[in-house]
Amino acid sequence: MDYATTLTGFKWITKAAPGRRLLFGYEEALGFAVDPCVADKDGISAALALARLAHDLSRHGLTLLDRLDELESRYGVHAGTQLSFGLRRLGTRSSSGGHGAGTHAPPATLGGVAVSDVIDLEAGWDGLAPTEGLIWRLGASGRVVVRPSGTEPKLKAYVEVVGEPSSPDVRAERERANEQMALIRDDLAQLLSLDA
Repeated sequence: MDYATTLTGFKWITKAAPGRRLLFGYEEALGFAVDPCVADKDGISAALALARLAHDLSRHGLTLLDRLDELESRYGVHAGTQLSFGLRRLGTRSSSGGHGAGTHAPPATLGGVAVSDVIDLEAGWDGLAPTEGLIWRLGASGRVVVRPSGTEPKLKAYVEVVGEPSSPDVRAERERANEQMALIRDDLAQLLSLDA
């Protein structure tokens, strides 16, 4: 199945499939687009889609959590969290959406995992329009995206940790992912000289 990476915001997400039907669009802010007739995040149609899935699973004696276990066993645990830092608290170290802390001296590690790649989105990347933001890739273990908020005087960091596919114990893998996210969160707070 085809997918597209877009900038944050449903003005970008709903345009990700020009000339084709958008089956599913989402962003970290818990917005979902599941109805091709609604070109925006829509909690009502998303809730109905989830209720339908729960109903269909229950007919086979399964729950939503059973389905999540199945998916994460196959593709690996994908755990994420968001951090927000008020720009007033950042002071002069963050004159450009946090770039001062990220591009001049990007971290070598986050949460004990090596930063394998630093992508500055101001130059555009992989077909995306230029925007303020950084991506710190953590190899196959995940990534951190840092960008200024589009609606508030805040710097936002999105942490994604990816577990190993085919893990024999999905629940243990979730715990490991949550522990890794906490370590990354601590490192980000220290990097930005904040208590997150």
